Amino acid sequence: MDQPRPTVTSFIGTFLKPEMWHVYNQVTGLRRFRSVVLTRERQNAELFPFDAVHLVRGGRLPWWRRGWLKYAKGEPQMVYRGAIPALVGQLRELETGLLHIYFGHEATRLAPLFDHWGGPIVVSFHGADLGVYVRRPNDIAWLPKVFAGARLLLVRCEHFIDQLVELGCPREKIRLNRTHIRLGFFREVQRPVPPEDGAWNLVQACRLLPKKGVLTSIRAFAKFAGAFPKATLTVAGDGPQLAELQGEAWRLGLSRRVFFVGFLNREDLRRLYEQGHFFLHPSAAASDNDIEGIPNSLLEAMATGLVCASTAHAGIPEAMRDGIEGVLVPPGDADGLAESLLSVARDPSRYRGLSAAAAARILEEFSYERQIDVLESIYEEALR
Repeated sequence: MDQPRPTVTSFIGTFLKPEMWHVYNQVTGLRRFRSVVLTRERQNAELFPFDAVHLVRGGRLPWWRRGWLKYAKGEPQMVYRGAIPALVGQLRELETGLLHIYFGHEATRLAPLFDHWGGPIVVSFHGADLGVYVRRPNDIAWLPKVFAGARLLLVRCEHFIDQLVELGCPREKIRLNRTHIRLGFFREVQRPVPPEDGAWNLVQACRLLPKKGVLTSIRAFAKFAGAFPKATLTVAGDGPQLAELQGEAWRLGLSRRVFFVGFLNREDLRRLYEQGHFFLHPSAAASDNDIEGIPNSLLEAMATGLVCASTAHAGIPEAMRDGIEGVLVPPGDADGLAESLLSVARDPSRYRGLSAAAAARILEEFSYERQIDVLESIYEEALR
């Protein structure tokens, strides 16, 4: 007779924002565990169908209280101490064997729960939560309880291990669980090198934020387009930097060569990758310490065989080695980025070699099946 699978309850503040496919794939991909979700708010249910989603009972403060905490005091919404018994009861109703809290700042909000929930807890850190959110004064005050109470803490790249240790986390509690890519969806494409007219299609897909380096991409493209007048740059995504980026493209005389197409769904994004030749993602640390882990879009582009140009920033060199699976330059170096792109574009055999190596790297290290197995092994260790 088969043993019942232990239940992992994933606490995710909002299930789910449109860009959070990696979280959805993890939650729905467990094989050795039963998976349920506990959330304060459900969004985009038609995009992320999953039956086992439960709203926290009484889990949201009144709107005016949330606004006062967020905008007036700059503090996160902590779990009410009076709400803890109900939350513990809900976890038990769900037959929770292990609680996985997604994002470090959600763990600091739930820190008062750690003294009352008797089961094992794991917490995963993904990027901005580690670089910005858990460094706010109120979050910093609760981090020691999170580090002490969690069985294990998960990070997306080795660079984040040192970041957590600097914040006081015991190194022996940290485990690496990389971002995964569904290779059945983001498939390798054999793309021909453009003929001598140089109609290269350059692509970047991301939130339009300073840490993504889109300004660097546009400035590098200006130099690249001087050598290949038929080249284009397509920027997919939205965000607060859009007007600044459009202004820079206009200033450089590129308004008819740089296209801003907004947020794309997964099907359209895959088509954009398949029609491209180069993928740009020259990340850099933002002024507020917002840093990358390993960008999901970079891994997706590599999986399709796009030749990628990025920076030696945070966890990126762990995924893409300079001159082997792509090219890396220092953050903010638009001239260096342009020269690297031009060098590869003028050498078709090198272009094809980088393309094949990028796809092989994702298959070897970042496949969905491999990383789900790693995650479930971490769960098993936490339960032991």
